Amino acid sequence: MSDSEEESVNARNYEEIAKEIERCKRNPETSGMFVSGWDDADQDVDIVKNPKDNPVDHVLWAAENGELDVLKEILKTSPGLVHVRDSDGYTPLHRAAYGNHLACVAYLLSAGAKVAARTELGWTPLHSACNWNNYLAAARLLAAGADPAALSDGEQTPLHLASALSHSKSTLIILLLRYCSEKK
Repeated sequence: MSDSEEESVNARNYEEIAKEIERCKRNPETSGMFVSGWDDADQDVDIVKNPKDNPVDHVLWAAENGELDVLKEILKTSPGLVHVRDSDGYTPLHRAAYGNHLACVAYLLSAGAKVAARTELGWTPLHSACNWNNYLAAARLLAAGADPAALSDGEQTPLHLASALSHSKSTLIILLLRYCSEKK
């Protein structure tokens, strides 16, 4: 088989696979196997041009960007904002966890953020930390009682997400130590 014939076969195979995946996503019986918090990172993303224009966007922005002083100032005047959610259900704690902003994670927990808060797809802040190999944030969340076996809507645990990364040894060790200690 020539290189051009092989490329044609591979392209056709890819197209067939892509069509099959889309068919399965539309089927209610199989669509759940594709649920992930990061399936298509650019799809339906609402970009906030000026997050300081409203307090909800501002607190989410501060957590995501590790702006601890801003976060403290916002929550000092409006403590209930610790529980706000974006359109996908991510809280400030989720955003601080996937940004690996340990000081913000610790502050949000001390301000009453829920360690078991779930996004629209069932991700906890620990899922967010583990998906990005943020072992320091993961360790802090585990210390606050995060469940390493929490299942998302796609039946993924934080351990599943971390094990999918080739460079997540520290995160995996932290999760496995906690998971094994809870099983005893």
